Order: sequence, then C-alpha cells, then structure tokens
Amino acid sequence: MAIDEFMIAWRRRTGRSVARVYGWDPPAITLGRYQDEGCVNRAACRSAGIDVVRRITGGGAIFHDRELTYAVACGETVMTRNGLSVPDSFRFINGAMISFYSAFGLAAEYSGVNNGGRPSSRRVPFCFAGRERYDLMIGGKKIGGNAQRRAGNTIFQHGSIPLDVDRGKVRACFAGDAATGEYVTLGEALGREVDIHEASERLIESFERTLGVRFAPEELDREELDEIDAIMERRYMSERWTVNGDGEGEVVSKTVLAR
Repeated sequence: MAIDEFMIAWRRRTGRSVARVYGWDPPAITLGRYQDEGCVNRAACRSAGIDVVRRITGGGAIFHDRELTYAVACGETVMTRNGLSVPDSFRFINGAMISFYSAFGLAAEYSGVNNGGRPSSRRVPFCFAGRERYDLMIGGKKIGGNAQRRAGNTIFQHGSIPLDVDRGKVRACFAGDAATGEYVTLGEALGREVDIHEASERLIESFERTLGVRFAPEELDREELDEIDAIMERRYMSERWTVNGDGEGEVVSKTVLAR
C-alpha cells in the first residue's frame, strides 16, 4: 500500500503515467479508507497469519490472496479531455478491465447495466458482495473490485482481480456474515487455472490500449525505496491508522521526502 501511495507522488513529480501489477504473499485484507474495521475478525486473521491494512481509497474490505492486483496513476489529459468527473474517469479506466476480460473471451459489463443505469444502494462491508454502478459483472456475478482517489490532476486507481479463492478462509476472517454474497473469480469464469504472468501481460496491454500510452519496465532506485519506507512507517505500520484511519495528514504532498 505504501508503494501504491508513492505512485501518486511519483506521477505528480514527473508528469508521467505509471502502472504496477503485483500479487500478495502472505495473504492480507485491505480495509476501505472510511470503513469500520469491526467487519474483520482480527483474532482469526492473526491466527491465520493474515495482515490487515487500511487503504487510501474508499470502498469495502478486500481479501487479497490468489489474485492479480493493479495500480495506475495518470493525469486527466491522458483521457483526452480535462475535468473528468470521478464517475467518468472511473468508467474510463475500468474500460481497461473490460478489455482485459475480453482478451480471455469473457463478456464483462457494468453492474448499472442491469440496474436501469442507476447506482445501487447496496453497500456492504465485503467489497466482492457489493454492487455499485461501475462494478464489473461476469455472468451476473461481481468479479474483483476497483477503487479510486484523486490528488490534484492525478487520478489514481487500484483494483483486485481474483484468480482463485478459498471462500472458507475468507468467511473465517470476517465478522458474522460480512463476507457472504455472490462473486466469481477469473479461474472460475474460465473453468481453468490462470497463470499470473499471463494475466499480468494482458492487463498491461489493456491499460496501454485504453490510456493510449506505452509502459516500459523501470526499477525503483534506493532513494525511492527509502521514500516508500518512510510512507510505510508513517502510515501503514500504524495501528491507529489501521483501526481508525487517523493520522493520515495529506496523502502524497507530505509523505514525499525533501529533495
């Protein structure tokens, strides 16, 4: 999560778009920025060796295990016009996700398509069980989750693409019936195991097509890694932040080290 936040600072500093794809080992749960952490069974998580961390983006909690996660930070001008509303930019970037699923032969659509184009009022603690207007559905079931944050003219979005899931483990780590609901993984939708490297390549290609850019691999240097460590120590290692979302200060502007 510290690297994801760093991407916003990096994009604002350089003016360049940046994308990241990654997985989780060990598994973890991310809470939405304004979410009550009581939806998670912290004792069960500790027993299973599952970390809990709070994101800088909103939405419901996500259990990250056998999945591909992406993060992208870009400017409004990448989207061909300035001043996109949050819903418009969210829909635009999620177009890359629809393209990604299409590359696997799957027809993904927005949840609002089957809801008269209106946003759903159904908001639940577990992200995969929720239904918002621009959530993606395959075969009538939600797949993954995406969340966004803006900082100046930088649009940051990250999201989860579950490749497989242990539903028993998920339910055990949430309090009560918080993790119930219908959702599908990419492997289930395809009826086969999905290689994370294959999925990563197709996802980057989808973002390139949607954003009209070309990405090139670039390693983080020592100074950037130190900056990420500072963000991690200041925010994501803080129990106060994880439990209450306190102590955030200004995302990005005050986490960048003096240069």
